[in-house]
Amino acid sequence: MSDKKVIDFILKIPIALFSKKIVSNLILEGFKDLNILYIKDNFVYLKMVLFFKGDYDFLETVNNKIVKLKSNWNRFYNYSLDELNLIEVIDIRLFDYEEYIGGYIELFSVGNFVFLPYSKKEIYKDEYVDKELIYLDPKFLAFGNERHPTTLSVLEIIYSLVIGDLKKDINKFIDLGNIDVVVDYGSGNGILSLVSKYFNPKLILAIEAIFSYTLEIKNNFKINNLVNSIVINAISPKIFSQKKSFKNSILLANIPFSVFKDLQDQLFTIDFGLFILSGIKEEFFDNFKDILKYYNLNLLKEIYNEGWYSFICYK
Repeated sequence: MSDKKVIDFILKIPIALFSKKIVSNLILEGFKDLNILYIKDNFVYLKMVLFFKGDYDFLETVNNKIVKLKSNWNRFYNYSLDELNLIEVIDIRLFDYEEYIGGYIELFSVGNFVFLPYSKKEIYKDEYVDKELIYLDPKFLAFGNERHPTTLSVLEIIYSLVIGDLKKDINKFIDLGNIDVVVDYGSGNGILSLVSKYFNPKLILAIEAIFSYTLEIKNNFKINNLVNSIVINAISPKIFSQKKSFKNSILLANIPFSVFKDLQDQLFTIDFGLFILSGIKEEFFDNFKDILKYYNLNLLKEIYNEGWYSFICYK
């Protein structure tokens, strides 16, 4: 058995303290797979995991990291110690790494695309001979699996553009048979880039702000033999500024509304031929459509899925 372990637990945080800064700090400290389970009695219950290796006391490992973060939040954000001391770790469990990772990705399909864990490649290799198999290896639990409606919506959009009903309509605005670049901004685990290879673009460019996620993207590209690709660890999309027009290119961005809002001038002033945008909660629907209108993005299609919106736009 491997000496690599996974600690799975819930962090109970006062809702008054919960913010993007808190989440970013947790990610930078090495916590992964953050998901809000529920909000109750003015507390956010945030599920997450932590990888570690060796024979350390796993309770002490988590608690030491949380104590360090509390100290930083008091020092740099001026959060009161009384409020910070209300943060607590609950429902903590320890897993063997292989056991946890083996159950993280479940087989699922979108149209002719079948997504499956790389660890089960040999089990399924003869079962889906008439399908397009895409392997995922969740080494760092990067965002991008079938559990989130925004990921599923974009996968369905790409499938419809490659094979389905949307292909004919979109060819009025972009030549899908001659794509220069597909840019996957906020790539997560690279799942959208992997499916984008069916556009047969000259290049796939995956941009991801979290360094460990870029390692997972590179590994997923490798196990799927995606060679015409580049992975960049970056936050800003300003790398495109040297070229004014991407008229025969596609931008994929499955990111939260807050990121769209912060980077709107950098993302939407670039002349992509097609914008496939997702990650918009219904509460931000009107605000996001105002942003699209401001930057002269024309809406071709909008998709609603379990409280989230996705959009296909062109300039």
